[in-house]
Amino acid sequence: MASADQMLQLEDSPVYFRTRLRDKPLKPLMPVKLQKHQISYGVLDGQLKSTAKEKGFPAMLEFAAAAYDTDGRLLNSMLNEGMVPEQASPNAKPGGLFHAGQELEVPPEAAWLRLAVRDKLNNRTGTLELSLPLKAEPTLPTVSK
Repeated sequence: MASADQMLQLEDSPVYFRTRLRDKPLKPLMPVKLQKHQISYGVLDGQLKSTAKEKGFPAMLEFAAAAYDTDGRLLNSMLNEGMVPEQASPNAKPGGLFHAGQELEVPPEAAWLRLAVRDKLNNRTGTLELSLPLKAEPTLPTVSK
């Protein structure tokens, strides 16, 4: 069940939005069940660093995740920024991946998860839409000695 803080974050999404009146204080929303989705991004950095170097700014990416119900109403969303490190780690491959992650908590009745990554220097954007529920990750057999 969602905590009071989580319900405050959900309060502004269209599904839970309520009109505020000056003379009547709002009662807290009743807690709803939430399911956590861990999102892992892998962005090829082949052009990110060269474009940033040409423009004289650090390579910045925006990561957006949003969950919708079957009627297309927004249930929850988040937006984060990430700066691509100028120096790759010593064991990184050329043209390797820039990794980032997010955690988005959504009600179990969510039907769609939409993800986007935007390069802030040139506005290039990549998007992905996933149908929910996702299949469970397969469990790998354990080897006992």
